[in-house]
Amino acid sequence: MNSETFVCGDFLAFQDALKRSRKIDDNIIHALNTTIPTESFIADRSVPTNQCKSLWEQLLKSYNTREVVIKKCIELTSEELKELKESRNKEPNNLEVLKKLKNQQTKLRLMQSELSVEEVVKDRSSKQNVEHHVVLKKKTPREHDYRRSLSMAVGGFGFGLMGHFWYKFLDRKLPGNAKMTIAKKIGCELMLSPLFFLEAFFIVGLFEGRTPKECIVNFKNNFPLVFAVDCCIWTPLQAVNFYFLPPKYRFLYVATITLLYDVFFSFVLHKDDYDEMNLNINEQLSS
Repeated sequence: MNSETFVCGDFLAFQDALKRSRKIDDNIIHALNTTIPTESFIADRSVPTNQCKSLWEQLLKSYNTREVVIKKCIELTSEELKELKESRNKEPNNLEVLKKLKNQQTKLRLMQSELSVEEVVKDRSSKQNVEHHVVLKKKTPREHDYRRSLSMAVGGFGFGLMGHFWYKFLDRKLPGNAKMTIAKKIGCELMLSPLFFLEAFFIVGLFEGRTPKECIVNFKNNFPLVFAVDCCIWTPLQAVNFYFLPPKYRFLYVATITLLYDVFFSFVLHKDDYDEMNLNINEQLSS
């Protein structure tokens, strides 16, 4: 539909032109929804994004053109209606004028309703565009976060340094593998676990640019979860450690388990980032 060549006199023709234009929109939306990246796009992630942007710009241009057309037709129809009302005032008994006036009033209402239809169509397409961006974001491979890996490595080094001296001290003060001795060792670890976790939250958080206050808030929010996992999973693993392994293999055992445990711990440390991302997505979908 061209805003320079539209015809408003025949409402059926006008409505048919709108219908054809919206059909083109449906085709664009279909093309938009088929730009989800596959493996072939991994080498050039900008391809689906650029296609999406181009298609969305076509949609916006189509919306703007239709809106200009509809408002222009409403303006012209309102002027014609005003002239017919003046004619009716001059010739109140002229049946032909009364008939045209009624038809013009009906046409004006229908044209005004097309603006409402246009808002619905535009709102639907906008939500589909947001949903498409969400899928595109999830499908597109994420770049490796080297800073996060480095911060976890630094945190692991800090734990390793503390753990090396901690287990030497523990075996020196509580030698043997009697059940009561093992219970005391595990009890000591559980009592000191808040300090170990606080150290980890601070080292990783500060390394990633968080303030000390943010590190403390992150620790307070997530400590119940990590402590529960510590009690349920770490405690029985440490019981195996203290009962079966000689002291010289103790830290190697703990370091191996920690390597797997740190996958979970890394997620906990960065859980707020995922929550914020999901919140932004939900706000976009609901807007």
